Amino acid sequence: MVDVVAKFLGKRSPGDISSLNDRDRLKLEKFIKNLQTTVTFRSSGKTRYKILGLLKTSPGKTFFQDNEGKEKSVEELFQETYKLRLNYPQLPCVQVGKDRPIYIPMEGLAIVKGQRYMRKLNDRQTADMIKITCQKPHDRAGRITAAMNDLERDGSAVHAKYNIAVGTSMVKVDARVLPAPTVIYNDKWPQATITPEGGAWNLRDKGVFRGAKLEQWSVAVFGTPREFQQRTVENFVTELGSTCKATGLDVVERYPKIAFFQPDAAGVQTALATAAANAVKGPGGRPQIILCLLPDMGNKPLYEEIKRVCDTIMGVPSQCVLQKHVIKANKQYCANVCLKINVKLGGVNCILPEKAIQFLAAEPTLLMGADVSLCFY
Repeated sequence: MVDVVAKFLGKRSPGDISSLNDRDRLKLEKFIKNLQTTVTFRSSGKTRYKILGLLKTSPGKTFFQDNEGKEKSVEELFQETYKLRLNYPQLPCVQVGKDRPIYIPMEGLAIVKGQRYMRKLNDRQTADMIKITCQKPHDRAGRITAAMNDLERDGSAVHAKYNIAVGTSMVKVDARVLPAPTVIYNDKWPQATITPEGGAWNLRDKGVFRGAKLEQWSVAVFGTPREFQQRTVENFVTELGSTCKATGLDVVERYPKIAFFQPDAAGVQTALATAAANAVKGPGGRPQIILCLLPDMGNKPLYEEIKRVCDTIMGVPSQCVLQKHVIKANKQYCANVCLKINVKLGGVNCILPEKAIQFLAAEPTLLMGADVSLCFY
């Protein structure tokens, strides 16, 4: 277990963990809680436990009363009863036991392999899972058909006994492709209308239908100047501002203030308050948006806290960008960010002709979208 804990905390070995602060301890407790473990210090009796929690105290500072009513530490118990001297006495005790609390040194437990992981995946795990599960339609259809053939072959005797027939071909359904509507942009640009092909189009020679005015904003970099580099951030902000202006936004402030903060979700509210103050030019002013630059990995808690603070406490829109996009400062990516910023500031990116939305304009309508997957054969 100590090896798993060291890896979870980003340490090379358990010996590198001198102590745990409250933040790391709570994070670790959430990670190990309800895991099935086996004891490593004895082979008889009950050897499997479910983790109920993580104590604040180490084995030498965790006390209990023995059968004779004497107060004794967990570390003393292990030395006297199991003749074990702890290698990592600084690590906190683990609480197990259903009927009564049992305290065991962390190095006295091993995590049972093959348990189902019930928590959310981190960013890297999610990305790896998507890569593995992402298949082209014909590849997925082939695997499904092969699996059905195997099922029919292996279970044919059982199927025949119960007079069941299993089809091996997929169901075919009729479908139709709706014509793409014309998309209307600003008529002051060379290309004011476009009919999408293949469900996609670009912003070349186009401007947003109604551009917002951007004059009070700032940049909050959640990382050190060494990690992000001041010049790299400035180049990205300049490219973003230029692209916004070229796309049709009225960018009054081309050089917003840039501030660096620790990438710690616990300090987000203070950081955003500082960024908001940097955006305001006069007393009583209000920032229009805060551009937040985040590290590529491990940013999910940070992102969620930024959105929570901005949306529910400050009432200020935010736009988050990952470090890899800051480094590249790609014009197409900046154009996509501009579209998001324009909408958040009350602008309109594009519209549809009235004849294409008559069913929406007939009466007050709420339009809702759904992300679906369809395969056609």
